[in-house]
Amino acid sequence: MTRRRMIECGAVMSLVALAGGRLSARPPAETVHLEVMGGVWTGTYNATSTAGGCTAGANGPGSWGNELYVSNVTDLTALVNLPLVVPDAKAAKDGTSAFYLAVGFGPLARRTETTYQLEVETRPNQKHSSGSGLVTVRDNGDSAIVAFTANTASGVAFKGTITCNTVTRKGS
Repeated sequence: MTRRRMIECGAVMSLVALAGGRLSARPPAETVHLEVMGGVWTGTYNATSTAGGCTAGANGPGSWGNELYVSNVTDLTALVNLPLVVPDAKAAKDGTSAFYLAVGFGPLARRTETTYQLEVETRPNQKHSSGSGLVTVRDNGDSAIVAFTANTASGVAFKGTITCNTVTRKGS
């Protein structure tokens, strides 16, 4: 390879890196399908992330968690964040009503505003409960499928699935 060709390749790689792109595609850690019924976010949303993902044991022994985060989003209506905490993954095998689930829309700077976020908190040890629902975790070891249905305190209903292509395990 000539010196000029090496410089050209280096310049292209630098431009790709500066633009936030990847030179090689990483497989998605997870994909999320979400349907919202009611409120300003009514619609169907799909998101894929190579970061975050599903974790067993991150919130204490026997827990299950998820942290979908889609970066570099500028669309104010895009699904960008979906944290889920289930205190008892074994109970969730048959469906549990004890969980925390939030759904964030739009860029990070705006998703913390309450109008850009749906939230359900049903864990019994929390100060402020709101909403209701059911979460089912089908843990297959190195992958998992999580299904959920939820209703916010203001009456917005949503349901969806999280396909975990990888599962990180913490603790014993």
